[in-house]
Amino acid sequence: MTGFPRPIAECVPHQGPMCLLDQVEAASAETLTARVTPTPGALFADEVGIDACVGLEWIAQAIAAWGYLTAEEAGTPKKGLLLGAKRYQPSVTHFEYGRTYRVTIEPEFVADNGLGTFNGAIWLDDTCVAQGNLRIFQPDNPEALTA
Repeated sequence: MTGFPRPIAECVPHQGPMCLLDQVEAASAETLTARVTPTPGALFADEVGIDACVGLEWIAQAIAAWGYLTAEEAGTPKKGLLLGAKRYQPSVTHFEYGRTYRVTIEPEFVADNGLGTFNGAIWLDDTCVAQGNLRIFQPDNPEALTA
């Protein structure tokens, strides 16, 4: 995979303010690193910062970007669904404005049927401030789910 850094909007189906990450810094078959710097005008902002629960969506969007970029390599990007999270543990209550956070994900396994499990973490400098395990489903034909 090449062409980094890359704006997150090029890698996820989300639009406008729903693109919560800023950019993908690096990606490979084994990992993806994205960056985000929260601002007061951002979605989910309050007077203190961005609630740490939003970190779960940051990790999910990093997984979506990884799925898009690895599928792009194969020539067939697909949409996916977040099925759930296990053990999402932030060690902070809010992500501070003006600080740059690094979001990293690694696939634990991705099955041929589109089911996958990913480990994700959010870093401030060299300190892990949140981590979790997310399950996804990336079907061959996502439109069939809404039929």
